[in-house]
Amino acid sequence: MYKSLLLVFFINNLVISTVAYGQRSKQSALDIESLIQKENKTIKSIKTSFKKLRESTFVNFTETEFSLVSGMNFSKQIIESSKYNSTFNYYLANFNKNASKPGYYGGVRIDGLYKQKVPYSFSITLNKLSTGTYYRDQKKINPIVGEFSNFKGDEQFFTLKLASHLKQLLPIFNTEKYKLSMVAGPSFDLRLSEASIDNKVSNAYHKVFINGDLGLEFNNQQFYTLFIQYQQGLTSITKSPIKTNLTRFELGFMIKASDLF
Repeated sequence: MYKSLLLVFFINNLVISTVAYGQRSKQSALDIESLIQKENKTIKSIKTSFKKLRESTFVNFTETEFSLVSGMNFSKQIIESSKYNSTFNYYLANFNKNASKPGYYGGVRIDGLYKQKVPYSFSITLNKLSTGTYYRDQKKINPIVGEFSNFKGDEQFFTLKLASHLKQLLPIFNTEKYKLSMVAGPSFDLRLSEASIDNKVSNAYHKVFINGDLGLEFNNQQFYTLFIQYQQGLTSITKSPIKTNLTRFELGFMIKASDLF
């Protein structure tokens, strides 16, 4: 008899537990679904607000397209440091090379029309620069000591570059298939990497420097864009009395983000 009662009690508890678990599972599923709906509403509201802000703020910028860009750069520093004196002495025989060195970059770009008629582009890229260094005015103590400098330029650093360009279509090809454009405009580099220990002591480098850009872009039926740019430093990347001019050539390609995602 006791065994029968225990069996009935066990079965009853098992049924109650199963029902309660099912109710909790159902409630949990409803809670998760409700949370997802709230998140979707929040995301939709943010997107709507951002779209309204963009349309009201950038009302003159239309037909925008987002693209990914990547490529190589070839950089060189031209240094004038004869008026600079310090306790550091660097013999130039090993690193005074009048040549550009390769680096790389990647980032995003926005293309569109300004006031529905002026083509423009705006890009943000991360750049790894590996530069050659050419010392234009070396110091000499002949015949004992050869060419030397009291300043040695950093040959490698990272920058974040912002570039804003205007584009002009060149009527060379059949523009329905191929487009060749000239681009020009300013760019701004923000140095992200630290200076070398010696240059930290003298605080020789600026954090921001300005460039003037000029180049060509070739677009193949909207599938991809190839480009080459020459960038001339408009300001010295080092502080007075050291004057350092940074020049770059960039080779790269661009593809629309919508074609990838």
